[in-house]
Amino acid sequence: WDAVGSDLAKAKKGYPDGPIWRDVRRDGRVFGIAYLEDGYGSDSLTYIRQDWLDKLGLKAPSTLDEMTQVAREFKKAGLCEFPIAICSYLVTWDFGVDPVFGAFGVVPAGYDPGYWLKGDDGKLRYSSLEPGAREALAVLNTWYKEELINPDFVNQDESGPNDAFMAGQVGIAFQPPGGSRWNVPDLYSAFPEAKIAIIPNPAGPTGKRGRAGTPLNGNAVLFRKGVDPIKIEALIKHINWQIEMHVNFEKYQQYGEYLNGAAFFKGYEWDFDEQCNMVPGKTPGGGEWSTVRNLVGAYRGATYPDYVIDCYKPMATWFDMDPSQLNMAQRFIISDPTARREIEYYNIAFSTRDEIIPNAFQGPRTPAINEVLTDLLDYERTAFLEFITGSRPLDAFEAFCQEWLDRGGQVFTDEVNKWAAEKAV
Repeated sequence: WDAVGSDLAKAKKGYPDGPIWRDVRRDGRVFGIAYLEDGYGSDSLTYIRQDWLDKLGLKAPSTLDEMTQVAREFKKAGLCEFPIAICSYLVTWDFGVDPVFGAFGVVPAGYDPGYWLKGDDGKLRYSSLEPGAREALAVLNTWYKEELINPDFVNQDESGPNDAFMAGQVGIAFQPPGGSRWNVPDLYSAFPEAKIAIIPNPAGPTGKRGRAGTPLNGNAVLFRKGVDPIKIEALIKHINWQIEMHVNFEKYQQYGEYLNGAAFFKGYEWDFDEQCNMVPGKTPGGGEWSTVRNLVGAYRGATYPDYVIDCYKPMATWFDMDPSQLNMAQRFIISDPTARREIEYYNIAFSTRDEIIPNAFQGPRTPAINEVLTDLLDYERTAFLEFITGSRPLDAFEAFCQEWLDRGGQVFTDEVNKWAAEKAV
């Protein structure tokens, strides 16, 4: 990798100091090619029914208090029964509530095995034990008591609120940019008058906005002992080319790159009509041919945090350009309203990336952590759902914190801070 990896590939994949490389490095030697998931794709944005705001003469909410009031107005007007859509997983890829917690500067356990924040004393502190977590739970408890969220959310994964969203039964939801492609089109098809707007995530009482962000750590491509080094070199060179082609997709006219390396083949993503105009093919949007991106030397080996935005940022400029200055493929892509939405939503996620609350703990799960982690995560998730529904009073939050420590949380804390001290975090 040192000798064959291109400067561009190394820079995009954060080599050699990026945190993902520690998992494939032993005693200074690299035993595989680490890859990162593309960033921002699971970041929570606030989707709202703009047509409902217009119908009621309301302005888009800016704070959590304003969001709560708008939800009340949606419900009062009979526009929906449960205005805000959430699921039982508080931090997840779709319909989570991390922006509610983020408004108080915290993130509960979800993607990562617990979120850790750096305290003023330099020590790492478990986010879910912070006072801000209690304040966020109080907001969610209010939503539950007033049935601004579905009381059955505790039994639903992401599919439940997704179905409600597409059925026109949701006024507000926290979704990633990809909602532009996988459920907004269904909503618009069923309800032509519907209009979704992406508004800033709600601010808390101090003006703070926050969200969990997208987990970046991926896996790694490892090589069996005895593999011919020429084959390893060939794969690295192919990854070099994949990244070069992706970053400079306009130069090479590789327009499938905006779909994460889909082939963009005639007869599949697109075709010609009788007038030689580009029209959708039999598998629009990548379809079956997008599977090529999962080859080791393609999307999976070449991804990095800015992978998607490296296409979507320049593509956003096409919207304002004179169509005569665009080629046929560019005009074809932006003629698709779904593609336009996806590019727009993703650029919003990227432009607001300062909201992301990073997890200060990026160390390994030591044997001591693994011994207590499963129980701690189960305990936290159960307790937080009980705080939201009211079956556990918010006055018991301090007792929850103490029990978390007693059940192994102190061991977890000690291990995390041991790592932080060694790494001088």
